Amino acid sequence: MAIERKKLIQYLSRNILTESDDGPCRRIVLRHLIATEKTSSVEEWAASVYAKNIDELADLIIEKAESDAEDLGGMQQYVVRTFFGESKKPSSSRFVCRVLQQSEDDEDHSSSEPANAKGMLVQQMRHNEAMMRMTIGAANEMLRAQQRITEMLSARLEVVEKGRTELLTLTEELLSHRHERDLDLSARAAKEKRTDAALDKVMLLAPALVNKVTGKRLLPETISAEMDQLKTLFASLSVEQLSQLGGVLNPTQLTSVLSMYESMQKEQEADTKKAKK
Repeated sequence: MAIERKKLIQYLSRNILTESDDGPCRRIVLRHLIATEKTSSVEEWAASVYAKNIDELADLIIEKAESDAEDLGGMQQYVVRTFFGESKKPSSSRFVCRVLQQSEDDEDHSSSEPANAKGMLVQQMRHNEAMMRMTIGAANEMLRAQQRITEMLSARLEVVEKGRTELLTLTEELLSHRHERDLDLSARAAKEKRTDAALDKVMLLAPALVNKVTGKRLLPETISAEMDQLKTLFASLSVEQLSQLGGVLNPTQLTSVLSMYESMQKEQEADTKKAKK
């Protein structure tokens, strides 16, 4: 931080070219200002020597302050005071400036700290501020990292959910197709079963039908086991048993039973005659 030369010249002009109650300005003093408000004299100049060359005096003050700050290092604070007449007390006006002999990136603009409790407090406060900046910076960086991770996980979750939805849709379609296929297979199986049953009946009745139509026994008639058992039953019935059935069955049922009985008797007689021949 450089001393503002223009403001320094204005300050010197106001004080050197004017008089106070104590008389004209006699001395210009550059002092080093420390944190305790105490000062130590760095250099002083006779005001009368530079009354007509204030710019040169300003350059000397700036050069001396920068030289002293360079020796001390860091941020240093200086004050320019004026003394009028024979007074040992400086005037009320003063010019305060700061000189930084560090890199431009250093933002520590605090005054020099003395080696006492107040100086240590100022130093500790500055360290606390730096620590807080580091802590806040680290927390901000952590939050940014977490935000990036959250965005990445959200994007990945969205892709997974989309894939899961598509998988569920495909599964439902496959199950629906499987159900339709099962129904179709069941219908085909039932149709084949009905066809086989009808074909069995046709094959069973075909010889009898052909023989009946032609009036001759051209084909051997195939009877089922049930029909064979029924024929055996009718053949074993006596007249008394048939009479007893007449009291149980209605006329229509009785007519059907008697008709079947007569048919069975005729077949049995025909088989007997054929066996004798």
